[in-house]
Amino acid sequence: MPPAARRGVRFTGFSAAALVLPALFAVVRASANQAEPVVRFVEGTVFAEPDQRVDMIVEAIDVEDLAGFQVTIEWNPRIVEFVDVEVLEDFMTATGRTIDYTPPVVEDHAVTLAAYTIPPSGVAVPGASGSGEILRLGLRTRRAGRTGIDLSEVLLVNTLNDPISTGVESGQVVVVGPGSSEGIVYMPYSVR
Repeated sequence: MPPAARRGVRFTGFSAAALVLPALFAVVRASANQAEPVVRFVEGTVFAEPDQRVDMIVEAIDVEDLAGFQVTIEWNPRIVEFVDVEVLEDFMTATGRTIDYTPPVVEDHAVTLAAYTIPPSGVAVPGASGSGEILRLGLRTRRAGRTGIDLSEVLLVNTLNDPISTGVESGQVVVVGPGSSEGIVYMPYSVR
């Protein structure tokens, strides 16, 4: 084949790729702009002193048609202990649905809770959409140290009881006090 013909074949192949690749990148960009729902703590890191109450608020971000959730929250029982848990109703009931929940299952290192909403009788009402607070976890700090406050077994469902794909961001509690270097910043100094 003469060199000009080979260039033409290569150019034609490049032209097809030049037409297809921008379309593929446009699809990737469009899906990247759609935010995946996330369940996280409003404050990712909380600092406290020993024997202090700490409230960790869990929020759902960028959800659509949220009708219910289940979550397990785990911690190090040497650093913090369970006090209470509360389902926060405002976001979940904003569309007119009523909320109910299972009694929490509490262990020394974890709590599991499920909440779900019910539409008014005979009326199709969508679930919550957008972002809002769904749960408050109350802990008491025990001693100096650091513990992850891990969100695990997180399940969000829509009004059809289908799972909602979601990301999860856990948090932590840092307890500062005697015998702990947590939260202390060591600054260099010189003596003159």
